Amino acid sequence: MPLERLKYTMNKFNYNSAAAVVAWCEWTKSSIVNDYNVPDERVFVIPPGVDLERFASSREERSRESTHILFVGGDFRRKGGEHLLNVFRRLPPGSSTHLHLVTGSPVQADIPKLHVYRGLTQKDATLQELFKKADIFVLPTLGDAAPIVLMEAAAAGLPVIASNVGGIPSLVASGSSAILVKPGDEDELEAALLDLIRNEKKRQLMSIAAVEHARLHFDAKNNARRTLDLALSFV
Repeated sequence: MPLERLKYTMNKFNYNSAAAVVAWCEWTKSSIVNDYNVPDERVFVIPPGVDLERFASSREERSRESTHILFVGGDFRRKGGEHLLNVFRRLPPGSSTHLHLVTGSPVQADIPKLHVYRGLTQKDATLQELFKKADIFVLPTLGDAAPIVLMEAAAAGLPVIASNVGGIPSLVASGSSAILVKPGDEDELEAALLDLIRNEKKRQLMSIAAVEHARLHFDAKNNARRTLDLALSFV
């Protein structure tokens, strides 16, 4: 389409005119290099990062009597919320697992141990408390680029289950602090979820790995400094 072609041409011109381009993840960098023919050495991967101190929490403060799953996604359907709900319905009867949904979409479901929160902002105290008390973060999104919420989950020390789409594989530490599943595959999502629910030791190890991954890649102060230093290097 003419409009899409014009948009592509303008983006290609802007990218190639810049002294440097900052991408949030390797997936984005790959597209800029391969789709817009920008030299590899002029594209730098620097995620926006998060305030690590604000999301820091202690595993000892989390419940041992029940397991709490956290989902945060404004667009409930696109972020895979419906698939997560279906899987939650299938958990064994009498399960002590709670599901906390933070979304901007209406959720019509009357399920025991389901908690829905609407209208929470990023700095809302209730949202911070949910990150603090959660045991597992799940984002079975059907389409995404580089969700900042996954950086927040890592900073909070949460094992992550997320879809293998977009830039997510290059954003999380799959195998150490995250499990990737096929988008829309409820059986695979259920298997990953049950694995973490039943294995507290594995969650603890993934939590440690998540905090370290966030420290190395998602420290907002450090990444802002890197971006500033990059800009100043061309002055």
